[in-house]
Amino acid sequence: MTAEERKEKRPDVDRADVVFADDGGVSYEIKYPVFSEEEIKKNSEALRKMESIISLNGKELSYNGTSLKARLEKYFNLFGNNVYSPLFGDVGLTTASIHDDLGHGMTKQKAAAFYAIPNIILKEVVVNSEKRRGGRYDRIVVAAKIEIDKVPYVAGVMLQRDNQSQRLYAHDVWAISEEEMTSSQADTPSKTESEKNENHLFITTILRNAFLSIPK
Repeated sequence: MTAEERKEKRPDVDRADVVFADDGGVSYEIKYPVFSEEEIKKNSEALRKMESIISLNGKELSYNGTSLKARLEKYFNLFGNNVYSPLFGDVGLTTASIHDDLGHGMTKQKAAAFYAIPNIILKEVVVNSEKRRGGRYDRIVVAAKIEIDKVPYVAGVMLQRDNQSQRLYAHDVWAISEEEMTSSQADTPSKTESEKNENHLFITTILRNAFLSIPK
């Protein structure tokens, strides 16, 4: 399926920053890249040097008389509930995605960042990749710098992938302070035992570690 056919497959999205890529004639595709520690390190360095990929005013998905869940379902439907990445293949933006993401708590900034999820996935900067439940599935965190109401953040999107599906699982944002923006080196915080527990996501910890662990 060509890029143009992919775009026609979905309702028109009037956003120049969203790419509908060729998929080599496959209607649905999951790719399984493996990321080495060195690649993760390079991606973390790229994240620190990155310019913001999108500037949000925080009102893109603001209250319109419907629930946030309903607004997200409508928004993701604009993309055909799917974003295609040349690195990952098809990534589902499903009802289950919304349910899981909302279930991990919500802040005003995190709600605003939902709008940037397609952009972050397409940026393809992987800062964490782990196998869970004995290798039954992978969780991958893709990160990028964004702005919300002129405040800089690192935003992370966690994808869940197994041998049958790949979809958004959760996302979060971490605010970058002025000190962290100008520092060329910082200590990486260690994880507590609870943070190591696979029942806890701690995407913000992953983002902070990735951003601050860059050598001078």
